[in-house]
Formats: sequence, structure tokens, C-alpha cells
Amino acid sequence: FVPGRKDSKISPREGRLPDAKKGVPHLKEIFYRMGLSSKDIVALSGGHTLGKAHPERSGFDGPWTKEPLKFDNSYFVELLKGESEGLLKLPSDFALLEDPEFRHF
Repeated sequence: FVPGRKDSKISPREGRLPDAKKGVPHLKEIFYRMGLSSKDIVALSGGHTLGKAHPERSGFDGPWTKEPLKFDNSYFVELLKGESEGLLKLPSDFALLEDPEFRHF
């Protein structure tokens, strides 16, 4: 295994991924320009059910779910519960609940 990009020697500029501190308009701007739909954005966000945030990469720390090595719908279950002690909830996560288009999915 050799990590890194095979198609380029440099990384793309900042701004291609969403800023977790921003809300709905930002999420839509970032992902719509990539050709993704609101449904795609919600599905991608479900990937937060795995793993955790690392402060050195994002400024945030902690898992989104109680079992971050298990792939299931617990990210969405926890998101609907609201604040949960020991679990991470980002402004971009709450955006999924605030926007009717996202919440539909």
C-alpha cells in the first residue's frame, strides 16, 4: 500500500471540502458544484457513522456515534436525538435537520 494521489503530485487548493463550521448554503454550494444532489449530501454525511474527527485535521475531536467502528444508521439516530454527551455534533451535521430539503431524506 502506498498512500497518496496517483493522478497528481499536488493536492487541490483548500475549499473543495465543506467547512464543518458553516451551514446549509455552504454545504449546498460545495456539493452542488460537484454535481451532487441533496439526497447525495445526506448519504455522504451518513459516513460520519464511522470513525471520529481529529483536532489536528479539523479542529474538532471525537466520534459521532457510540460505536465508531460499526457501519449502521446510528449517525442519523444520534443526530435526531440532539446533543449527546461524548458525541460530536458539528454545525454541518445540524444543517441536515434545519433544511427541509435535507431533512426529507
